[in-house]
Amino acid sequence: MGVEATASLRREASFYSKELAPLVGIAVPQFYGLFTGGTMAAPIACLLMELCASTATLRCADEFARQAMLTVCKIHAAGIMHNTSLDFRHFVMKEKRVLLVDFLCATVHVCGNAHPALYQDNRSPIIDDEHDSSECQELMNAEQNIFSQIGERLL
Repeated sequence: MGVEATASLRREASFYSKELAPLVGIAVPQFYGLFTGGTMAAPIACLLMELCASTATLRCADEFARQAMLTVCKIHAAGIMHNTSLDFRHFVMKEKRVLLVDFLCATVHVCGNAHPALYQDNRSPIIDDEHDSSECQELMNAEQNIFSQIGERLL
């Protein structure tokens, strides 16, 4: 696995055990621990997480996208930026809940409002008294990515 990969998993484990701990079952799966081993030449690490292999389905793609976006907002409200494209590969389902995984690139983040901006038909953010240019860029990108992947847009 290597020293750098092991260090990355340690960092991710730190997010799950600290900042994301209050969001277990709400926005992230249960975190059981980080296990390490190997030799000096070949360290290995394993992040043990809750199995999220739900057979439940949501009524429509719009509902999945809505829950995914709310999950991202909860992560931001907890002070974490995911720092990825936030496409469907980063979401898993547990029963009928949509949870976010893969915090390898995450950083601590202060989000001014922890809610997404709304988009017009041309996909540019609305800038007005309610939605100003200080909106969180990751939330704006997540909203655009998540909803465009299902061929819908947030109204």
